Amino acid sequence: MCETGIHGHGLASLEYPRYRHHAIQADQKAIKVIGDEFRPGMVFAFNIDLFDPKWLNGTTGCVFAETIAITPAGARRMHQFPMDFQSLAT
Repeated sequence: MCETGIHGHGLASLEYPRYRHHAIQADQKAIKVIGDEFRPGMVFAFNIDLFDPKWLNGTTGCVFAETIAITPAGARRMHQFPMDFQSLAT
């Protein structure tokens, strides 16, 4: 199973504006009411969650995420972790 999306980060997680692939209709309805403008000072997370609910009762998986801040000059990454995938010898 894969869940992808972008959401605001503030005092809570999954704040609006948000766009979640698995719940896009609900998010589109909310966006019509509250808007979807990105402004300086806002912080967002981009997530890809991968897991198999049938494997180990769905308790194991991985999340690929990027947190960015909106600045007057554009988006800025909030960390310096490498974005390359690591390969493990098998």
